Amino acid sequence: MYIHSTNNIINKNNLINVKQPVYLKPKGYWYANNNDWIVWAKKNMYTTYKYKYEVKINYTKLGVPDKHKILLLKNRKDIIDFTIKFGNKLKKLYDTDPFDIIVIDWIEVAKLYGGIEIMLTRIEPSSLIAKKFKTPKGYILWIDSFDIQCGCVWNVKSFEVIKKIN
Repeated sequence: MYIHSTNNIINKNNLINVKQPVYLKPKGYWYANNNDWIVWAKKNMYTTYKYKYEVKINYTKLGVPDKHKILLLKNRKDIIDFTIKFGNKLKKLYDTDPFDIIVIDWIEVAKLYGGIEIMLTRIEPSSLIAKKFKTPKGYILWIDSFDIQCGCVWNVKSFEVIKKIN
């Protein structure tokens, strides 16, 4: 079961014309498996949520664009291929960063897909990434910004609210 947790009543109109960034994470409604996000947020951010909704997700895979479905990245290869296709090299995010980072062009992703779900939150560096973006080690830091296995929906037609849970 996938759950979207929020302090606001869910309003699908908020997912019309979502402006995406070129950054680490996309904008939209986030969801996670069961209570994974609720547990993580309470433990790490001392946050609780007023509303929980069970949502149904419609999937597609990389290379099969569908703006009404969520792109599911299941493994390391999916994440590397996705990063090569949609990644952008960004100069150091913070002065303390040891090297440039790779961010995702969520604007381009949103032209092809209605959202994204990540099944991994940490992966080993990739020589393919190092070569493509001319980074010293090929770290895929954008994936580290996903705290847990989760998804983000930005197209109203990519998911269905099953019921409110409380």
